[in-house]
Amino acid sequence: MALLSLPLAACGSSAQLAYDQGERSPDEPALGSVTLASRKAGDVTFSPGRCTAGDNELFLGGDFIDEQAGMILRFVIDALHGPAVRAFSMKEPNDRTVVFRRSECRTFQFKIERTGLTVNDVDEYRISLKLDCATGEGTLQANVASDSCL
Repeated sequence: MALLSLPLAACGSSAQLAYDQGERSPDEPALGSVTLASRKAGDVTFSPGRCTAGDNELFLGGDFIDEQAGMILRFVIDALHGPAVRAFSMKEPNDRTVVFRRSECRTFQFKIERTGLTVNDVDEYRISLKLDCATGEGTLQANVASDSCL
């Protein structure tokens, strides 16, 4: 009996495909603005230039990212606790971070809907947020929106 040897090609990967849209050019508009004042995360105003879907990290929601400021505003709809946002530093995400829950906000308006596009099992979302929050940890005002969080 003869043995048949065939070369095998990799058909998949467990690594996550990242979509790096890079930094926004001066001509591209920001997705809105975020003003944060917090002992832990600092006092910073930033303008996200891109939005990624929470599906990338297995949560319902999205990340509004400002590469230049090194800050992220994460919107999450938790199955048990409802909607919340977390503002954090990209360089020190576990140390420079603050969370605001809907009950701690005067204004917590959001809209999230699927666009119908799916790439590598990641759904694209249209997300908008209008926030005015205050806790003992700090204050947050945000007005951000994206038609393409992927």
